[in-house]
Amino acid sequence: MSVMSQQDEQFPKLLNDAFHKIVRSMDSYFSQSIKQLGDFLHEHTFPVSLQEINNEVIIQAQLPEADRSQIEVEIIGNHIRIAVQHTEVTEMRSDQHHQYHRQQTRQVMERTVTLPFTISEKDTLAHFENGILTIKTPKRYPNSGYIDIK
Repeated sequence: MSVMSQQDEQFPKLLNDAFHKIVRSMDSYFSQSIKQLGDFLHEHTFPVSLQEINNEVIIQAQLPEADRSQIEVEIIGNHIRIAVQHTEVTEMRSDQHHQYHRQQTRQVMERTVTLPFTISEKDTLAHFENGILTIKTPKRYPNSGYIDIK
């Protein structure tokens, strides 16, 4: 009987140890996953700052690796969408082995800035210099008023 009670006493300890190993393993897995997700998001986005100076809103996007031809700025109502597209084509040819390999990769990074007013396309200016995209638009105040209730 003493052998059985000794095993009974060890069982909760074994179960507890196994549970802690599982929890540590899951914790390690999720920590690595979150770190990798953070690294992925950091690589596929870019910093954007927003300032209000007098009657103007100034948006600056830091795009040090981009060419002007890769940048697209789109106005959609009260949103400004900034997109950077990078396409790379790699070709390898071996006449000796009669082989040809072509690979194309495309990376798109984009950010959308929302303002509390409709953005005027004709009054908005964009300038790209030294890896910084600067967008300036006049600040507008939304029309507000009261309506009659019938």
